[in-house]
Amino acid sequence: QLKTTIMGRVRNPNCAIRDTVSKQWVGFGVGDLHFLDGSCSPNDYDAKILDSSRYIVEDYEVFQILNKVKPGSGMKDRPSKPTSIFGFM
Repeated sequence: QLKTTIMGRVRNPNCAIRDTVSKQWVGFGVGDLHFLDGSCSPNDYDAKILDSSRYIVEDYEVFQILNKVKPGSGMKDRPSKPTSIFGFM
């Protein structure tokens, strides 16, 4: 059960979500929250995510929100820009 919520805004949009081709780094920011090695250190987000520099993810969910294009809007050929939302437990 989620007991606290931390809202962090990204300072560097190019590093908001980190997913390298080699899969060495998967997470948020460059050091802010990495899934594969369980490390956390503030860098590209304005809020400190954890008090510790190490963590273990027990479960997580990934959602993707797509902008709905209304009929007659003239945007039928333009792809909508997705927004990803991550929830951790």
